[in-house]
Amino acid sequence: MLKSLNLLSIDEQKDLRQERMFMIVRNIAAIFIGILIFASAAIYAAKTIILEESDLLFKQAQAVDDRSKQINEKVGAFNQMLANIEKIQKEDIMLDEKILLIAETIPEKISISSLNIDKETLIFSISGTAPARLDFNELKNKFEQAKKTFKEISIPDISLTARTDIPFTLSGRLIVEGFIPKVKKAAPAQKSNTE
Repeated sequence: MLKSLNLLSIDEQKDLRQERMFMIVRNIAAIFIGILIFASAAIYAAKTIILEESDLLFKQAQAVDDRSKQINEKVGAFNQMLANIEKIQKEDIMLDEKILLIAETIPEKISISSLNIDKETLIFSISGTAPARLDFNELKNKFEQAKKTFKEISIPDISLTARTDIPFTLSGRLIVEGFIPKVKKAAPAQKSNTE
């Protein structure tokens, strides 16, 4: 077996061992610090990514909540309209037949701009224009002759100078068998002058 010859003194050998131990500890510490720095950078990057993702998710959740609110408001408004329609349909008087009768009574050449019916009194008013005096007279006569459907027909004076596109307003009361108005109100009284 070979023996090595050491020419260093015991104190120098101790110093050399301590120096080697210090180098090992220093290298281990450097590796540990490097790992800590790498881990810190990775954690910081992960934190940044998570914060960005959470902000994005929060914004998306907020957008979904806002959209959900809008949809709920629209559904609520739609439900309210349905409730109103159902309430109207449950009324004792079905006005749709009477509206059809009014529409059938109006001559084809007459242009109607509005039709209003008070459900409580059954008073109606029609506004529109007649292309000529003959058409206006036909409208007036049809409503006055339909005594089983309409009463208290009132037609205001029309312009005696107008020959075409004659504006008019006609009012009256619908006759519905067995209906007693909740509110006693007379139809507007207007003079009839078609001369």
